[in-house]
Amino acid sequence: MRASYYLSLASKVTLTFCFVNACQAFAQIFPNAPAENPPFSSALQSAASLDVQLQAVGDPTLYDCGNPTDLEQQCLELINRARANPQAEALRLAFPTDPSVLASYKFYNVDTNLLVTQFASITPAQPLAFNAILMAAGRQHSQWMLVNDVQSHAEGALLTDQRFINAGYPWNKGGSFGENIFAYTLSVPYAHVAFNTDWGNGIGGMQTPPGHRNSIHKDIFREAGIGLIFGSNTNVGPQLITEEFGFLQATRPFVTGVAYYDLNGNQFYDPGEGIQGVRVDLEGSDRYAVTTSSGAYAVPYSGSGARRVQFSGAGFLTSTQSVTLVGGQNSKVDFTPFYPQTVIAGPRVLAISKAGSFYGSRVNGATSYELRAVGLTPFTDVEGAENGVSNVLTEIGNYPLIVSDVKAHGTSAFHLVQPTPPRPQSLQIARSFFPRAESRLSFSSRLGWASSSQVARAQVTGDDGAHWQDLWSRTGTGDKGQTAFEVVNVSLSGFADQEIKVRFLYDFIGGTYFPQTDKDVGYYLDDVALTGLDQVSQPRTNSVPATGQFDFTATALGRYRLQLRPILPNHPLPWGPLFEVSSSNALASVALKLLTPRFTDATHWEVPVQILSGAPTFLSLESSSTPLSGWEYQSTATVESLGGGGYRIVVAEPQSGSRFFRVRAQ
Repeated sequence: MRASYYLSLASKVTLTFCFVNACQAFAQIFPNAPAENPPFSSALQSAASLDVQLQAVGDPTLYDCGNPTDLEQQCLELINRARANPQAEALRLAFPTDPSVLASYKFYNVDTNLLVTQFASITPAQPLAFNAILMAAGRQHSQWMLVNDVQSHAEGALLTDQRFINAGYPWNKGGSFGENIFAYTLSVPYAHVAFNTDWGNGIGGMQTPPGHRNSIHKDIFREAGIGLIFGSNTNVGPQLITEEFGFLQATRPFVTGVAYYDLNGNQFYDPGEGIQGVRVDLEGSDRYAVTTSSGAYAVPYSGSGARRVQFSGAGFLTSTQSVTLVGGQNSKVDFTPFYPQTVIAGPRVLAISKAGSFYGSRVNGATSYELRAVGLTPFTDVEGAENGVSNVLTEIGNYPLIVSDVKAHGTSAFHLVQPTPPRPQSLQIARSFFPRAESRLSFSSRLGWASSSQVARAQVTGDDGAHWQDLWSRTGTGDKGQTAFEVVNVSLSGFADQEIKVRFLYDFIGGTYFPQTDKDVGYYLDDVALTGLDQVSQPRTNSVPATGQFDFTATALGRYRLQLRPILPNHPLPWGPLFEVSSSNALASVALKLLTPRFTDATHWEVPVQILSGAPTFLSLESSSTPLSGWEYQSTATVESLGGGGYRIVVAEPQSGSRFFRVRAQ
């Protein structure tokens, strides 16, 4: 049986220009839709005709589900969320916030009430597990669409059903397949909404029937492969995605899921959160899994009933979860351990050119750490374009950035405009800063000829440009706008003790715009000043071993801030809290005497210390089973001052076997 399908394409971008009044032009960008009528075929056989080979349960062997990227993992997690609770997903689809999605809804006139009504008849479906063959097939087809500059299920004369067979997925011998493609997607969430809404030419602005939605929610499917690539050609791009769905009667169902640190607390997987290297064992199964770089795993099973899923390795204590298996159906069990930030412990004052020893708290799954150290110096400059572009970073078109005919003070000012084709233009201060509660940003601003689709913004980022937050904005009025500069003052108190960067953005949000670069058109900026804060100087980034221990040397008088972040095998995790250190010309040497350790109870040691001379700012306890090597910093030890230079350090340590302690005073 072969599904019939066809492809209907609109031009990727259509630009129309029409001049109105003195210098107004407009451009309308039309969104695209996934290809209509995605293929689906089945070749199911009776159970008696199947030749299913099962291993005897013994020492389990590794099952490989492929190695999805973080974005491919995100795509599957969104699919499985929708399959688990279609009605809840419908409400998310009915109230989008993404401007690109809203523009597509408006263009196709999507009836969200009808959308929710249609989803009411969709029943929950089993979660999908990654399949390495389907993943490779999806990536190959996305690449084919990019190279051939077309959105098509077929590859020339090679139809989808045969592509699955050629890839090594024999659905025709007892199984089913389905495929969704979108060669014009902007992001994974955008593609997910496009497929589930199925916007296009049909009833209520949705394809009729909603083939992509149907493929996503077919309960028969058990496996999936996502192929997401980046790239643009004449018609396709900037992202292309192929979703492959499959079911083979000759394979078993899976316990599947993802291991991740929920860094943003949204109780859902996001790119950059996956944990690699966790071993997953399923009670009674002849297979086990090790989580991929994105955190994915799948373990095939036989039978049904209550089972235990065990997670171990990668530094984690062994933990188990219970799952009730229903014969023939996949089950999803995620591993979401608590994420402890990497906290630095060490001396607060260092002598210049003398190394101090510091310790970072350990994060399971990390194979190493990265240290960022910066100096802090007061910032007093005012940026008014008189120094050219030496102090700024720009992303602009081909026009003069610095002008002298319109300015607030001095000899020059910055001028941002949007020549055709329109796109955001930015100017960033080429420094990083640490604000305090009293810190402020001030600048002279003038927005001239600009439409309501052209917006001037002052923005801050606290994650090195991954996300920018508006501090201030002004929208064009469709006429000559401001004819004089205004002084803008905004507080930076909300970013106290965060490392930030500042930029000015002349944004374009779609619609009409003024494309000229003439005088009085666009956005003028002058007299940029940041007060009451420190600028980052002498930034250094170094690798730190898996122990989390490192040395740091202050090279000059002043203040320094240190941060550590864990490095997983394929990506870093967030930076931990700041640790501030100051330097001094000289510090008195510290001498101490370690007294005899003793048990305080069945699980704790007490280590007495007497300071003989000097005044330490930090005491660290290390322990080992041998006095010659293997010393490990005890991050959970508590230090209590007894007065008179006496200290008591208490740590949880086993009493069995020999135990050696040493104390460092800094």
